[in-house]
Amino acid sequence: MLKRVCSVVLIPAVFLLGCGGDTTAPGGGGGGGGGGGGGAGSVTVNMQGIAFVAPGGGDDVTISLGESVRWVNLDGVTHTATSTSEPPGGSTFNSGNLGNGSEFTFTPNVIGTWVYFCQVHPGIMVGATITVQ
Repeated sequence: MLKRVCSVVLIPAVFLLGCGGDTTAPGGGGGGGGGGGGGAGSVTVNMQGIAFVAPGGGDDVTISLGESVRWVNLDGVTHTATSTSEPPGGSTFNSGNLGNGSEFTFTPNVIGTWVYFCQVHPGIMVGATITVQ
C-alpha cells in the first residue's frame, strides 16, 4: 500500500519538474530558448545592430507549436518583423513600425517555416526564419 501511495505522489512531482524545465528560458531576463514540451513558451529575437539576433546568435529560430516569437527593438532606429512567406494555412504577420524598446509577438498557428524581414532595412535584415515543429 505504501508503494502505491508513493508512486502516485512521485509521478506528478516528476512531471511538474520536467514541465518547469522546459518553459524556463536559458538566457534569463527575457531571453529565450527554443524547444519546450508543447508549453506556451516564447523565444525572444532582439533587433540589435541592424540585425535580427536570435538566442545562440544568427537570425533563425525553431519552436514548438503553441510557442511564440517575441521581437524586441534594442536599436535606436525603427524596425519591423514582416513575413514574406508562410506554410500552407499559416498566418502572415507584420509588426508595423517598432521604435526603440517596442515589442511584437507572433504565435504561429501551424507546423512549418516562416520567412521574414525588416521593411525598413530590406537589404540587410532579410531571410530570417521561424521553424515550427
